[in-house]
Amino acid sequence: MPTMKSVQTGAPGTTGLGAAAEQNPAARGRRPVPPAVWQVVRELLLLGSMYVVYSIGRIYAAAHSAAALDNAHRLIGWERALGLPNEAHLQHAFLQVPHTAQAANTFYAWVHFPLTAAVLIWLSIRRPAAYKGVRSTLMALTGLALVGHTVFPLAPPRMLPQLGWVDTGIKFGQSVYGPNSDSGMANQFAAMPSLHVGWAALIAIVTITVTRSKWRWLWLAHPVITFAVVILTANHYWLDGLVALTLLTCCLLLASARYRWRGIEPLQKESLTTPTMKSVQTGAPDATFLHTSGGPLGPGGQMTAVPLGHEPAGEIVEIGAVMNESLMAETALIRGGQLPVPTVAFVLQGGGSLAAGQVGMLHALLEAGIRPDLVVGSSAGALNAVAFAQNPTEAGLDELQELWARIRRSDIFPFSPRHLVHGLTGRRSGLVPPDRLRALLARHIVISRLEDAVIPVRVVTTDAATGHPAVLSTGPALPALLASAALPGIFPPVELGGRWLIDGGVAADTPILQAEESGATTSYVLPMGSAGPTRPAQGAVNNAFLATRQMLSRITADDVAMARGQVHLLPSPVTASVSPMDFRSSRQLIRDAYDTTRSWLTAHAAAA
Repeated sequence: MPTMKSVQTGAPGTTGLGAAAEQNPAARGRRPVPPAVWQVVRELLLLGSMYVVYSIGRIYAAAHSAAALDNAHRLIGWERALGLPNEAHLQHAFLQVPHTAQAANTFYAWVHFPLTAAVLIWLSIRRPAAYKGVRSTLMALTGLALVGHTVFPLAPPRMLPQLGWVDTGIKFGQSVYGPNSDSGMANQFAAMPSLHVGWAALIAIVTITVTRSKWRWLWLAHPVITFAVVILTANHYWLDGLVALTLLTCCLLLASARYRWRGIEPLQKESLTTPTMKSVQTGAPDATFLHTSGGPLGPGGQMTAVPLGHEPAGEIVEIGAVMNESLMAETALIRGGQLPVPTVAFVLQGGGSLAAGQVGMLHALLEAGIRPDLVVGSSAGALNAVAFAQNPTEAGLDELQELWARIRRSDIFPFSPRHLVHGLTGRRSGLVPPDRLRALLARHIVISRLEDAVIPVRVVTTDAATGHPAVLSTGPALPALLASAALPGIFPPVELGGRWLIDGGVAADTPILQAEESGATTSYVLPMGSAGPTRPAQGAVNNAFLATRQMLSRITADDVAMARGQVHLLPSPVTASVSPMDFRSSRQLIRDAYDTTRSWLTAHAAAA
């Protein structure tokens, strides 16, 4: 039976679910301009700037028609020297088939560009994390192509009828170009490289990568058909398409290198940069930790802020185990301002694959009009917390849901005999290499730093030296998440700010107290999935997992009892799986969590 703890916060009669909605600024319509609006404005500005550059190239190319024709003859000579088939001969064979010329012209004029735009719009709505990388790659490819169009203006084959080519657009209709080389809005000398081929290949790669349908491989036909169409309509040469594919490969390699840098380099640099743990003392610099003179903070405990490098050994905590009365306002400092009072927080428990259900809970909370001022997560809950905080919309949750649905055990816990042996013999500090987890996070966490999130977010980790919770509120997002998920013995610890951090679940698997220490007055706790069977699980490992979950449930109940503010503990969805490493039931767990939370919210709203 779900529990709900309600404590007076200074306003009589304002307890329960209805009060939480009243206290939430989002429910009163005090939200800033939605981030989606700014995203649309930014994308339009980027497109506008690209069009300006393209227009400049068109004006330049119009004055170099003679050079474009000379380059065409030169390129044809290169193709014959390379032994490439004569495009004109292929076109003549193609024209013998009825209606195929009209079909190819229609594809060139009305299918290619609308399809590209549709996929990009779909990505921006349904896969926003992937969209950012695709858009950057597309712009890089287009920028390189515009340079090529300017440096090497090239007349397309349709402008060389004396060599046997036919302008199918003029002869059969559906031409996108004017009768003269300098008419229309398009640069008719922009044949090298072919953006048609480059864009089509990129769209195919992206859709195959981000979707799981068994039919997704049919997208390979898109660049093949596009390449054939641009050749058979005499709009491009073989080398135009081949150069475009080469440039696309370079752009993808650069993008891949950038993601690897995002995943590895911050960890190598972190010990040399400003610590990511933010002091709660008003006006104190970021480079401080919190200490106590006699143990963890408690009611009446004394707190001092000590510069990094001067802290007493064994007494390092981010914020104490129990919040001091005077800390409430001071712990709310973010981005140079204060969190609203009262403050609604979503608290996300850890639990590996069993945390997938939190996505369904978040869906139900948003539908009920409950929106947080702060998001706090530990371990796997930290991943959900940051992913939600960077895009706190239904579209963002859809993206997160698809991520959970696609994750397999090998994506996070790959088996490596060499790494396993090194871990068991003490040559490494973990049995599993973190590379795949790092790559997974780099693909889906689009903010670089925690403070860049739309909603303030806290990532809870554990100081390996002291066992105290270490709450990260600023700094690089990727290392923070790797630290919060660094399950001892499985993944190696992560060094941040000169401290070694491990899985947040060790010290605070359900960080209710840490949320209150950060200023929360009302907390919605999103637990992991609970065990359904009444008998012991099958196998020794599963029984160990089941016992661990039961222990964590008792700790969560104790934390709820210790909390000072309102705590709404959402019901746990029942799952047959007891292993936090089994991701096969994630989609069903999300659906069950959504239904359970929606019913619970409806019942408690009626009783409020």
